[in-house]
Order: sequence, then C-alpha cells, then structure tokens
Amino acid sequence: MKQIKIMVIDDHQIFIDGLASIFATEQFYKIAGSATEAEDAIVAAEGLYPDVILLDINIDGVDGLSLIPRLKSKLPQVYIIVITMYNDPRLINEAFDRQADGFLLKSAGKAELMLAIETVLNGQKYRFDETNKHKTNNEDSQLLNNYPDEFLKKYKLTKRETDVLILMAQSMSTKEIAEKLGISEMTVSTHRKHIKAKLNVKNLADIVKFAFDYHLV
Repeated sequence: MKQIKIMVIDDHQIFIDGLASIFATEQFYKIAGSATEAEDAIVAAEGLYPDVILLDINIDGVDGLSLIPRLKSKLPQVYIIVITMYNDPRLINEAFDRQADGFLLKSAGKAELMLAIETVLNGQKYRFDETNKHKTNNEDSQLLNNYPDEFLKKYKLTKRETDVLILMAQSMSTKEIAEKLGISEMTVSTHRKHIKAKLNVKNLADIVKFAFDYHLV
C-alpha cells in the first residue's frame, strides 16, 4: 500500500502540529505539508498533490469552504475533509454542497479521524458520528489533547486542563464542559481553579483572550 499524503489547511499552527504528532507513528499515512493562509494553500496543494486535505472552516478570516471548489478544480482527484469546532447543520450542508467529501469535528478522536480518511478514500462521503460527540474520556486519543508538549510544559497545564481551557474559551458552562468531557462538574470546577492559577488570570475574559492569543480557538 502506498503512503497516503495528507495536507492540513488551518490557520492555527498548534493544531497542525498536533495532527503531525498523530500521524508521526502511522506507517501508511503522513502529513505531506500544510498551509495557514488561503492563497498559500492553493499554491501549496498544487505542489504537494496530496491524496487528502484536512480543511478548517475559517482560514485567517477567509471562508474555508470557498476554497473547496477552487481546490477541486485544480486537483480533481483530491479528497477534502472539513474539520472544525462548529457543529452547525447549515455549515455541514454547505460544505457538502461545495463538494466536500467529509465533515469532522475537531473534538474527534484519532480513531474517528482515521475512519473519516479511510471512508473518503473508498469513495464514500463521511459525516462525523453524532453518537460520539460527547465521548471524550480517553485523553490521549483526543485532537484537543494533541498540542505540542512545549505549550503544556510552558504553562504546566495537564492535557485535561487544556481541554477545559479551550471549552471555557468557547463560553461553555461548567455543566456543558462536564457533559462534553464525560467528567463531573466538581472536577471541572477544580480544573478551572487550577487553570486560573497557572495562567495567572482572574476571569473568563482573560481566559478567552489567552486562548485567542495562543490560537487555541
């Protein structure tokens, strides 16, 4: 089996690095390249000639979905999977209307990511598994947990605290975070206290700013 070349188009380098760490141990898949800006993505894709493109929905202020027909016109053989934090039926429908081959949430685990890739490579459309969107108990398998170790070490955050930080920045309540991560509200509250102490922030506004400054959301 030939090695499948994957390209990532996302304006968050830390997310690209996380995906690279996932595929580093895969024999038949590799991250062949990436782009963090829309126009660079088109040129890079033509040069890389990837088998699969993982495409964010927002590329540095540019509508990522608008890139799908442009990429398809230049690389008709490429499979494009939209990968985003937004579970919005309108965006899902629009993505498929624009010829996307798959739609996946960034909260997916490695197993679902691999399933999505294998599904589109077999010529079928893939839509994320609704039944799995709250199953996030296995920390090591979550895309949210695959940020570079340097980031976690710098602020001494655990991977679970990083998950909670990201969800807090998305204005999710303690109850919603608990349901999303499959943990108790008391545990979430404890994580919130630790996060504020480690980042030396006092309120949610500071946390949101921190998350945006470090491209976590």
